[in-house]
Amino acid sequence: RRCALIERAISLGVAQAAVALVEAGGAELALPACNFLVDFTFGSDQGARMVLRFFDRVAACFRTRIFERLNWDHLPLLESAVLLCTNIAAVCPVGHRLLVPLVQPVCLRIITSP
Repeated sequence: RRCALIERAISLGVAQAAVALVEAGGAELALPACNFLVDFTFGSDQGARMVLRFFDRVAACFRTRIFERLNWDHLPLLESAVLLCTNIAAVCPVGHRLLVPLVQPVCLRIITSP
């Protein structure tokens, strides 16, 4: 069962470890960690709430390394970051206050980009 897996992962601190990997370095480390968080939060209230507890740390990394630069060479990481924000927003409306200011500028840049 997926719910049991999420509960076990939470108890083992797996989400915190993935957040630490997002913080730790470049795209080669952040991308798989962020992809894990995307899977962890997809359709899971528990997973999304857990990641939201640490989202300020993830947001700081996204803001400085991904969203401000909007480097098309790192498109997979950008896609993963946006998916993570979408997953959290879908199940945790309380997180919108953190998510909207983070993704709004990048979405506007994407929309207006030629």
